[in-house]
Amino acid sequence: MKYREWQRLLREKIIFSLKQNGVILLQAPTGSGKTFFALDVAFSVSNKVLVAVRTHNEFYPFYREIKNHFQDKKYISLVGKSNSCLLAEEKVNSEDISCSGCTYLSWKDVEFQGSPFEYLVKLKEEGRKEGFCPYHSILNSVEKADVVLLTYPYLFIPSLRDSLGITLSDYTIVVDEAHNLDNLLDLEERKISQGSINLAVKQAENEETRRILDKLRSKMTSVVLNERKYVLIDKNRVNSLLDKEELSMIEDEASHLSQKMIAQRKITSNHLLSIVKFFDAIKDNEVKVFSSNNSLIAKPVSSMKYLDIFNERDVKGIFMSGTLQSKDYFSSVLGLRGDAVYVDVEREFGRVGGQYECFIALDVTSSYALRGEEMSKRFASYLLRIYYQSVKHVLSVFPSYEMIEKISSFIRSINTFIETPRTKIDDLMEHVKHTPKVLIMATARGKLSEGVEISEYGRSMISDVAIVGIPYPPLDDYMKARAEEVSKISKKNYLEELMQMPAYISVRQAIGRSIRSPEDKSNVWLLDKRFNNLWWKKNIKCLNPKTIRL
Repeated sequence: MKYREWQRLLREKIIFSLKQNGVILLQAPTGSGKTFFALDVAFSVSNKVLVAVRTHNEFYPFYREIKNHFQDKKYISLVGKSNSCLLAEEKVNSEDISCSGCTYLSWKDVEFQGSPFEYLVKLKEEGRKEGFCPYHSILNSVEKADVVLLTYPYLFIPSLRDSLGITLSDYTIVVDEAHNLDNLLDLEERKISQGSINLAVKQAENEETRRILDKLRSKMTSVVLNERKYVLIDKNRVNSLLDKEELSMIEDEASHLSQKMIAQRKITSNHLLSIVKFFDAIKDNEVKVFSSNNSLIAKPVSSMKYLDIFNERDVKGIFMSGTLQSKDYFSSVLGLRGDAVYVDVEREFGRVGGQYECFIALDVTSSYALRGEEMSKRFASYLLRIYYQSVKHVLSVFPSYEMIEKISSFIRSINTFIETPRTKIDDLMEHVKHTPKVLIMATARGKLSEGVEISEYGRSMISDVAIVGIPYPPLDDYMKARAEEVSKISKKNYLEELMQMPAYISVRQAIGRSIRSPEDKSNVWLLDKRFNNLWWKKNIKCLNPKTIRL
């Protein structure tokens, strides 16, 4: 195989470290070849490789590398029940699907041929004709594959990991886009609202169950708050919304509904079950309850348990990203053992990806105290200037949907694509491919600024990236609770870093949308005077930026 210079020089070091230490933290930019490199070194250490990604779309880069460079390896891509069940409607959660009593509950050995989702479509067609379950067929074939592609829940949630029936020490585990591990807490988030209770009432057949749900809906009004930020709620107040007998009755009806869906061969969202799961979740001492946007949200606030499997000496793993957190962050916040080996490719070898030039605006800021109509007009003026001088599409990234709405109202007569909570990536790709030049207005940590490839023929379709203000996450009770949990172990106040790190990751990820190959070049516009300090310039590799004013 032909290696790039950094790959050739690092290969033996990474292989040795994997064998000796077990865990590698690898930071390498987009387009530098880290996907191929990770598979190559992983197969040099183990006969089998397990790849964990955030979304199903991220299977494809690994599939391409397997197809091009590891043709002798058999692969399988594991998707959840919601995507592979033959009876499930769209937008059904995997937990809504009960397999008990299903007529398709049988399986056969499968070996993936072609791309992951093309083969899944074929497998589902065969399942309908032959009467077997695609999900259980894939699950029961995992052990026979050389490469297993799966999403984060199947690695980090113990019950799903156990369902694989494999021994992790037989594999080298590759965790892709590992900067997303801060969001593992979201995997076990539970939520109820007036709306979800209304849907549960419609599904309930028992009059007594409907009465209990009506009472729950009424009592919730005294607990929830109409606040966007997360507000900590006393768990005793939430527990008092339902007693054990009432919860048991809802659970019985949820179970009955699951069986009814199986019998009718059509599975939709089980809103009764979502209420049961919420109240079961809050029994866990590690889970706290928050109110946000008139909803109750239950979620853990410590990430420590998720990475604990990598603290076992016989488990080998590569955590990789173009925007990886620091080694100390992995240890103190995410709970990874301290002897992991951290490798920053560009720190060791200089630039191995594309290039970008930085500009910092000194007369704008998203600082809350200075926000207003005049500041919104200034941001809009900058975006118009950037758009008119750009040679390709412009990606602008904002701290919130609210800021997008305010600033977009001052932008007229140019082609824009504005992200909303309902935006689909396919809609964006269709738009940019058929429009000469577009100003994409995206939110930090949203669908369009992280993980998505806005590219064609391996090159980015974006020539300019504008960071409109520093995208700090909200300083709310959830963030404070996380900091409190981390400080119990590290004996250090991590609140500032818990705020700073997501903002840094968001900025680096947005820049990465314009650098999809070593040949790409772009302009990066940092539209906030607070970027003009050493920490930001050093960490986003903009040590000699040009400063600008309107």
